[in-house]
Amino acid sequence: MNFPTFRETVIGETVSDATIIMAAIDPCYCCTERMIVVDGSDKELMKAHDMIRLSQEKTMRIKEKMGIK
Repeated sequence: MNFPTFRETVIGETVSDATIIMAAIDPCYCCTERMIVVDGSDKELMKAHDMIRLSQEKTMRIKEKMGIK
């Protein structure tokens, strides 16, 4: 029911944040892991594992910045 707000929620955020933002509004996280990113010609740019990797890398950068191991 909160999915219509997804577009406004992700504008200005990174692709790696999209899955966690979506998880915050949609309890069906397994569907989120099946997401792909495409360009205007429907060319596949990223698969779920790419987005998960980006998210993990961002988490590590944040942890390092905060001094958390």
